[in-house]
Amino acid sequence: MEELTTDILVIGSGLAGLLAALEAERTGLRVLIVGKFAIGVGTNSSLANGAFTASNSLFSKEDHLQETSESGKD
Repeated sequence: MEELTTDILVIGSGLAGLLAALEAERTGLRVLIVGKFAIGVGTNSSLANGAFTASNSLFSKEDHLQETSESGKD
């Protein structure tokens, strides 16, 4: 069995995992990404086509819920 050594282990290759890995790597740390799928394939990020929203001062929780509900319908 091969043994790997890393400073940071990122589990998941969706948008959040990749961004976390990038930030850690930019600081000079050695990063290893593991996930169930190839990078960019089969993750929630790829299934959402990169479209993410969040409520904020200009986009209420109610608006967020409505948009999320509408965009999930096919």
